[in-house]
Amino acid sequence: MAADKDRETHGALVAAGAPKLQRGRPRKRGPTKVPVTIRLDIDLLEELKSGGQGWQTRLNNAVREWVFSGKVDEENK
Repeated sequence: MAADKDRETHGALVAAGAPKLQRGRPRKRGPTKVPVTIRLDIDLLEELKSGGQGWQTRLNNAVREWVFSGKVDEENK
């Protein structure tokens, strides 16, 4: 079988010092996001979801822009 021959060839390459094949998505170095629970107004959530998939990313980007714009500090004064 071709699969058996591929395994043998790969095994020989690894034994000779070749790097091991990586399959699938690369592992992340550390957690980049954490799950949270947040309560939003219904109309806000509906508007976010009306844009289709990716609404959580859009919300994340909007909050990031707001926080790092410095407007958060100005509003709390």
